[in-house]
Amino acid sequence: MSASRRRPEIRELLAEAFEAFLAYRRGLGTCHAHVLVQIGHLARFLAREAPAARVLDGPLLDRWLAPLADRRAATRGPYVRIARQFCLFSARVDPGVSVPDVRRVPRVWQPFRPYLDSRAEIRALLAAGRDLPGSLRPHTYYPLVLLLYTTGLRLGEAARLVLGDLDCTTGVLHIRRGKFGKTRLVPLAPGVLVRVTAYLARRRAAGAPRPPRPRCSGTPEVPTASAACSPD
Repeated sequence: MSASRRRPEIRELLAEAFEAFLAYRRGLGTCHAHVLVQIGHLARFLAREAPAARVLDGPLLDRWLAPLADRRAATRGPYVRIARQFCLFSARVDPGVSVPDVRRVPRVWQPFRPYLDSRAEIRALLAAGRDLPGSLRPHTYYPLVLLLYTTGLRLGEAARLVLGDLDCTTGVLHIRRGKFGKTRLVPLAPGVLVRVTAYLARRRAAGAPRPPRPRCSGTPEVPTASAACSPD
C-alpha cells in the first residue's frame, strides 16, 4: 500500500486534548483497549467531519452517534460515556467546552441474579478435579479449585500465579497484575496452605520445572493435613 493510501494511525489523528486525556487514563490505569477504540472513533470523526471544531456540542455529538443509532443501548452507552468523560477532562482547562448531559447516556437494565454454589456442588467440583487422569493434573486442579473457592481470586489471577508468588512461611500469596494492573497480598487459610504445599511437594517429585522458587525460609510451620480446609 502506497504512503498516500496508507490508513492514518489513530495517534496521527488525535489532537493535543486527546493525547492529554489518554495520558490521564494511563496514569489511572484505566486506558483499556475499548477506550482506545472509542476515542479513536471520535478522533477520526472530528478529523473528517469537523476538523475546526473546538467543542463537542450537542449537534456534533448527535452526528457522531448517528451510525450507532440502531445498536443496543449497551453498545451506544460506552461511546456516549467516554465522550462525556473526555469533555469533562477538557473542561478543566477550557471552560468553553460543552459537556454532554449525563442523561444522554443510554440506560441499560440487565437483571443480575447471583448464583452461589452449594457445598455439595463445591465438593463435586473438587472431586472432579481430583479424579482427572494423569500423575500431576489431579493434584494441580484440586488446589486450584480450592484457592478459587477460599480466596476469591479471579480465574486469570490464579492462572498467572508462579512459584515465587507464594510465601510459605507466612502463607501469603502475592497477586500481580490484578484488575486495573494492581497488586495485592492474599492470606491463605492454614488448611489451604497444607494443600498447596502438598501440591508443591508432588510437583517437585514429578520433576516439574522449579524456578522461581517459593519464598520459603527453611521448612514452613504449617498445620497437619487433618486441619486441611474443605467444604466437607
